[in-house]
Order: sequence, then structure tokens, then C-alpha cells
Amino acid sequence: PNDAQLKHHIESAEYRVIITSTMEKFFKDDISVKVPDRQADVALARNEYEGFQLLIIPAGKNLHKVQVKSSDFQSKDGKNIIKSENIAISVVGYVETQKPNYPIEPNRIGLWPDPLLPNEPFELNQGEIQPVWINIYAPADVSAEDYFGDITVSAENSHTVVVPVKVKVWDFTLPVTPHLRTAFTFSKWCVEHWYTQRMSKEKTREWYLFLLKHRISPTTLYPSN
Repeated sequence: PNDAQLKHHIESAEYRVIITSTMEKFFKDDISVKVPDRQADVALARNEYEGFQLLIIPAGKNLHKVQVKSSDFQSKDGKNIIKSENIAISVVGYVETQKPNYPIEPNRIGLWPDPLLPNEPFELNQGEIQPVWINIYAPADVSAEDYFGDITVSAENSHTVVVPVKVKVWDFTLPVTPHLRTAFTFSKWCVEHWYTQRMSKEKTREWYLFLLKHRISPTTLYPSN
């Protein structure tokens, strides 16, 4: 598509969708962010994850039941596919923070972007921004080439916006077992305290598989744990 078509896909009269890096945090009132490139370009090895964020900003009215979905990603000749089940979409959540007894940068207290929540329809008011985290996984057996797909943003009371995405898979594969040793304290007590319920063996296994998936080696650094 040409630039005019891409602009139509990414901007509507009632809201904007901005592509940006996962290395930045965006607060609820960050509605004046600059518009970057019109296409999301992602590059990764096989058996690796890489991502980007979409910032959804209402321009004309409050948005109801906003949904974000992914297509399959196909090679240029259509012979090879990264299925949409390998595209994880998460709504960025916010936690209420209080002023600590030490200086912080940026000096901001209140709603702070932190957790990644399930991809469920959400409400979005004017004057607010909603980041959505897109995480792409290239399976170990996928062909090394370029893939193309779309992330679709829709709202019950507005237009649909289509964001084109290009994924480049390099011709090497990350090993299942990392060569870099890490030590990350994982406390079942903290998890149980937060969720106010005991963790079953099945749920504990889910947590460990989650850590393994993101190349984190769980251990106990503190005897009290």
C-alpha cells in the first residue's frame, strides 16, 4: 500500500493508533506523543520473542469495547506462515503509586504503567491513552524470511484501523537452554499473598513454565523464602 492508504489504515476521524517501542512507558495522559513510522518492523531469530506497542488515542469521542486482534503472518510467496497463536496481545495495565522516600525519575506519582493484562475488550475515554503490547514469537521450525500480517483495532462505536506489520526472521535459532546463567527469586508466598489463595501444583507448574518461556531461571536468593 502507498502512504495515503497506510495513513487511512492507521488514523481514523475518531481515534489514532501509534506504533512505538516496548522500551518506553506511557502514562494515561500522554496524548501528545509523536507519530513514528507507519509500519511496525520486527526482527528476531527463530525461537525468540520480539514486540512493539500500539498506542490508542481517542480523537473525537469515548471508545467502547475496543478490541485488538492479529492475523496470521505469511511469507511473500504465501507458502510459509507464522500463525496468529504465536502473536500475544496484552492490554497494558496501571497501578496506583504513592510518593516514596527517595527521588524518582520521572517525578510522577499516581497511575503507573506496569502489568500486562489479558487481551479483553476495554473502554477508553477522551483525554486518555491506552498502550497495547504486541509480542511475536518465531517458532524454531519456521523458515528464515520476511513475513507480513496485520494487527486490527476496532471499537463497537467507531471505525476499524488496520496496522500493517513486517516480521523478519533471521537464519539462526536460539537454544532452548540459555547459555547465560541468571538468578531470579520466585516466591510462592508472594504470589499466594497477592492473589489471596494457595497455589496448587498445577498452578505452580504454570508459573515455572512462564518463567522458562521468558528465559528466567527461578531460584531462592534469600533464606527466608
